[in-house]
Amino acid sequence: MNPHNDKTSRARGVSVSGGFTLTELLVVVGVLALLVSILVPSLHEAVIIAQRKSGCSANLRAIARGCSQYAMADKGKRLPSIFYYVSASSNLTGTTTWGNMTRGNPGCLWLVVKEGQVARNAFLCQEAGSILNWGAPPADATGFDYNATMGKSTLSYSYVSMTICTTLTTDPNNWIDRLDLKMDMTSVPSTMVVLADKNPRTVFGTQTLKTYAQLETEAGVPLGTKKKNSLNHRRIGQNMARWDGSVRWAVDPNDTNGNDIYSSSVTVAGEEVKGRRKTMDSQSADSFVLP
Repeated sequence: MNPHNDKTSRARGVSVSGGFTLTELLVVVGVLALLVSILVPSLHEAVIIAQRKSGCSANLRAIARGCSQYAMADKGKRLPSIFYYVSASSNLTGTTTWGNMTRGNPGCLWLVVKEGQVARNAFLCQEAGSILNWGAPPADATGFDYNATMGKSTLSYSYVSMTICTTLTTDPNNWIDRLDLKMDMTSVPSTMVVLADKNPRTVFGTQTLKTYAQLETEAGVPLGTKKKNSLNHRRIGQNMARWDGSVRWAVDPNDTNGNDIYSSSVTVAGEEVKGRRKTMDSQSADSFVLP
């Protein structure tokens, strides 16, 4: 073996023994460092999103538990309802007030804050806070708020209690309305979804109910599941809380019975936008969370 040739090979960065040269190792290390710099931020963001989703689940569990405690303290074992909390008929929630921040579903949820069953910060989904810049109700708040100009709210969730239940007579255009007179612990199926991430079809403070076709245009995605999902979690999915207090994550807005929690099963034209849903007296109950 020629010592001179061996020295020349090493000087040129060529391995004579079949191993890696210093140059090759540096290239490999550089590639790995580049991959790490690309992947670590993505992994970090994924961890944060997972933590926020888990925190949202804990929030809904706490609110559902608070609603249960509220019902236990109520003589009629009823879910929080403005209709039963006040006596003035002007506070009656109906087809024109279900989105009202004080006299609609948001007002119903505020009762568990007012009565001390649930902390204010439980009503903020952290990811909605990050994406939509929403916040929790301040300490001096007397109810949930919605700023129409900013598109911001202090309530991240939708609730089922005060929407109008209906019963059809033999005439399909003749409705018998009732303000959830049986939304109590004995009549509501334990599997019924009563809380969920914000309904993407509604606008807080109003009785606006967008169609899924409108959401498709806003989301810029084709017809499918994604456009139906809550904005709280980047339209990836939503947390749903049942009356029994259990919470699950779903990639489409259907509960265990196949009901779309963001749509009513009422099929008569014009009735869904009034907040009407079908009876919830059976396991096939219509879970329609608003606003």
